[in-house]
Amino acid sequence: MKSWPGHSPFFIAPVMAVPRVSFSDRLWPALAFLLMIVLPFVQREPAPYDFLLILAMLLLVFSGQRVPSGLAWPALCVVLILTGYAIGAMFAIHHDGALLYMRTSSYLSVSLLFFASIIWRAPERVVPAMMIGLVISATIAAIMGIGGYFSIPNAEAFALYGRAMGPFKDPNVFGPFLILPTLYLAQRLTVRPVGDMLWSLPLLLILLLALFLSFSRGAWVNFVSAALVFIGLSYATATSRRDRARLVGFMLLVTAFAAIIVAWMLSMEDVRNLFMQRLVLVQDYDASSDGRFGSMLAAFNMALKHPLGIGPDQWPRIWGLMPHNIYVNVFVSGGLIAFIGFLSLTLMTLWIGLRALRIKSPFRGVLIIALAVFIGHAIEGFIIDTNHWRHLYINIGLIWGLALQSVPLLVGNGSAVSPYKWRCKRRVMNE
Repeated sequence: MKSWPGHSPFFIAPVMAVPRVSFSDRLWPALAFLLMIVLPFVQREPAPYDFLLILAMLLLVFSGQRVPSGLAWPALCVVLILTGYAIGAMFAIHHDGALLYMRTSSYLSVSLLFFASIIWRAPERVVPAMMIGLVISATIAAIMGIGGYFSIPNAEAFALYGRAMGPFKDPNVFGPFLILPTLYLAQRLTVRPVGDMLWSLPLLLILLLALFLSFSRGAWVNFVSAALVFIGLSYATATSRRDRARLVGFMLLVTAFAAIIVAWMLSMEDVRNLFMQRLVLVQDYDASSDGRFGSMLAAFNMALKHPLGIGPDQWPRIWGLMPHNIYVNVFVSGGLIAFIGFLSLTLMTLWIGLRALRIKSPFRGVLIIALAVFIGHAIEGFIIDTNHWRHLYINIGLIWGLALQSVPLLVGNGSAVSPYKWRCKRRVMNE
């Protein structure tokens, strides 16, 4: 018996390299990488990501790959959400909008089960591929957004109303997309050799600059919330005083660099004026009777009067504005059935993610990032509609896939190990 210790340069923790890689083992990491690369390019829909995702999900179905039984719970939540939408669509006034909304919601909701399945099957291969792809695509999108903000020739289309948006259609989606790869790079600084700073820190600063230039208040709140959760969970799960000291030291270093960049940007008058304008928590269009908060309250009252929902994509056609609250949006669109499904999915994702963090595994670092980002998205969901964010469902699938890999199995003398470690042990023994 022999082992093959290895360390992936893009992974958080050491993993065991396993020989005899099958075609299937190569297929899913390659598809996951490609999906992450094309993820941000959504200025026109359907986007390249949509076509590739549907193809990948069909391959998963027809290839007969195993799916973890634990996904029955999020699958049930997805069924409840889509059932609520379908019932609400029966009362819709604008049926075309309802059907289009349901089609998008259906394949995005199912995509979280797809990502959870391929991650659960081979996290040691799929997760590094996804992280590499996310860092590359986020860096490209960030550079495009920065170029658009500064009106670099041929890059003007990557900014909107003086705000960076990269290859997205909305700065309010561009900003939150950058948070997961940003925290991933930040964590690399705390656990990897100091030499990694030569490339990790510059990329991190590029993403932070693009996030700032999106001038999305929701993204800023999202990032601060996710960063605090990330630091707290990383500190709580650190195994030694040295690891905690290094975490605090590098976080202070990153904060100092970020502060310098923000101070430099605020020295520019145009940036400073827009920043002061966006820094106000409640804008005029938020507080007006027909503004964000007015739409949110009116949609909630409508949902109470129609417990079966009024149908997806109907409220903005009635009021002229989205509810700007994902929970209210689901409630008014699909009624109590969809709301119960969405709330259950949110709470179960939090529960299984926190439960899995109690188990030491090679994937705990990535799970901390995914969970922190999900909490940030859940908080931002109170002020914006997030249910058609593609990266949100990737985030949920990442949590479920890694969490189901970390559920302990009782083997031998009753000690608890993760299914990943047990599978690696069996593979090595078979050699």
